[in-house]
Amino acid sequence: MDDRKSSAHKIWECAVRPAIVLSGSSVLQVLSLHGAVSFSYYYVFSTTLPEILQQLYGLSATASGLAFLSFTQGRRGPEFRLPINIIGAFSLPLSVAAYGWVAQMRLPLPVLLFAVGVLGTALMLVYLPLNAYVVDAFGLYAASGMTAIIVTRCLMSTVLPLATDPLVTKFGWGLGVSVLGGIGLVLTPIPILVFRYGSRWRQLSKYTKDE
Repeated sequence: MDDRKSSAHKIWECAVRPAIVLSGSSVLQVLSLHGAVSFSYYYVFSTTLPEILQQLYGLSATASGLAFLSFTQGRRGPEFRLPINIIGAFSLPLSVAAYGWVAQMRLPLPVLLFAVGVLGTALMLVYLPLNAYVVDAFGLYAASGMTAIIVTRCLMSTVLPLATDPLVTKFGWGLGVSVLGGIGLVLTPIPILVFRYGSRWRQLSKYTKDE
């Protein structure tokens, strides 16, 4: 019986640890917010690109699917850290807005696919160094830190894309998608502040405190 209780306790401890780590680290909280909003743009564009290609550019469903190949450009290994994240933090909202305005202006299809490729590159510049930073900063608790990042990412990726259709219906592709990009632009100071003060903030949490 004691062994069962011990096993159940360990399972429960592992299940709730991501939430505990998230609540106990301000660095992880702000980076989770930034990463969640940034990654939700993937779902914004992936749910709107087929509609744009088929309704505005007259492509078939098959050709629209092939267009997603342009998004994979720029993927590299996760050796980047926050300085690269800062570049992505500024370029991602701009590329999101550019994606919307290219669709609004019905520019040639290669221009739209180029905008999608730039968006994918900016997203990787945000997310790869963010993941690497969490692994480096949280050490023993890296798995819990990454779980917290993933959970907040999935929650935001569920909520934010739901605002896309009402915004596009009311303002059009250009301004509607630009409003979504503006959310990311507001959050751009986060990686800068973490880069500047993160080492000090990490000492406030037992999960990231230097030995």
